[in-house]
Amino acid sequence: MHIARLARIKYLWIDSLCIQQDDDKKDWEIEAQLMGKVYSHSFLNVSATLADDDTRSLLDQSNHPFDPTLLKLPCMKKVRVFKVGDPKARLKMLQQRSRKAWIVDHDVWEDEIEQAPLQSRGWVFQERFLSPRILHFAERQLAWECHQISALEMFPRRVPPGLIQGSRSDIADNVLVAKTPTSANILEFCRSWDEIVGKYTKTDLTFNKDKLVAFAGVAKTIEVARGDTYLAGLWKSTFISQLAWTRARDDIVHHPRELSSGRAPSWSWLSVDGDVISPHPEKIRRHFANVALFPDPVSNGSSAITASGSVLLRGLLLPINSVEWDKDNLVSGFTIGGFTLQEGFHFSDTHLDLEGTKDQVNQLVKSGIALFPLFATDEHMQCIAVTCIKAIRGIPMDFRRVGACQVQYRKVQVHQESIQPGWEEDPSTLFFQGKPSYNLIHPVARSLIRSVELNLAGKRRLIKLW
Repeated sequence: MHIARLARIKYLWIDSLCIQQDDDKKDWEIEAQLMGKVYSHSFLNVSATLADDDTRSLLDQSNHPFDPTLLKLPCMKKVRVFKVGDPKARLKMLQQRSRKAWIVDHDVWEDEIEQAPLQSRGWVFQERFLSPRILHFAERQLAWECHQISALEMFPRRVPPGLIQGSRSDIADNVLVAKTPTSANILEFCRSWDEIVGKYTKTDLTFNKDKLVAFAGVAKTIEVARGDTYLAGLWKSTFISQLAWTRARDDIVHHPRELSSGRAPSWSWLSVDGDVISPHPEKIRRHFANVALFPDPVSNGSSAITASGSVLLRGLLLPINSVEWDKDNLVSGFTIGGFTLQEGFHFSDTHLDLEGTKDQVNQLVKSGIALFPLFATDEHMQCIAVTCIKAIRGIPMDFRRVGACQVQYRKVQVHQESIQPGWEEDPSTLFFQGKPSYNLIHPVARSLIRSVELNLAGKRRLIKLW
């Protein structure tokens, strides 16, 4: 209240006081749908970013104060400066005075804001995203965020770009501004949306059933701004590419899908708990699947408390013949339609991510599981893994998503590095980041993708994904 008075703000909203917190959820259900408007139409959001609960003060006396120190660094007395464009290439000798410099922790924004206790709360995510202005009371200093800049007491004008990744202003420009749908703009939107999803899925909710409604304000705002259709965490305009989300192996084990079943369809990342990871956005060179009938926009829209329904897809089904495991019970290799591939170590490598433990995955393979290719880029093919849940007249028709797969068939590598087993050098040499580099081709993976391309015309079929 004191801060509101200092800023001459007449009205103050506090969630826990303005929404009835009793066993009757009617008031909460109504107000929860309106929270996006509360945040986006506010004048200023005062955030106790340092606090992990409501018992800590905004100005906690136990804080370590921000105490900047100015250092004077002696420089060389003479500096050679080359005058660009001078045909005589003159060198000037300049006397250099002592200069002032700040020694700054590179992770200062990450430590003060991004990793602060309050940011781990799921409901706070949309509050921060939608509020036009935020005044953070952090552990050591005040911070400021709006759609134009991010600032700290130590950087009152703006936090230098090198100290902050994925700022609000960058993300807002990519997702809240309707742009001409060029390939570059689509990639930027997908990149920013993936970052939003990644950050939200890292947060925690007291009740995981609130996962959709705690994100509804973000979805509604972007939907209105872009004129796109929101479908349970995905967008109609980029639906196929956004189906390729995956999960970290630890989260598959610690947050089994069974605990969150019924909240959203299996094709939506809202149906699972834990971190959701999206492939690095690349320009799509070939589509292997398309949407024949989109999900119902009402039951899967931004106002839905729970989502339901199916999407009708047209594409190929590639049977997963077998899965190999290492001594740590992690997938080490797999065979798809007769093509055997090895699991890689890096995120950009080939990898198969299936829901469940080793025994559950082996049972899935035994009962029948297939890959459904989505698209190919210059280096990867992205697929989802599906299993049949209903057959009509002996023909599998209804499926659920049980994982994802990335197949890397091409990559660029610097000459000095050794070639990994299974890869071959392509004769074409190029320059990558100023170094002589060359293309590597994985013959088995490339043969798999060629097989998919050859079978597209005659073997594509419809599947209903729930």
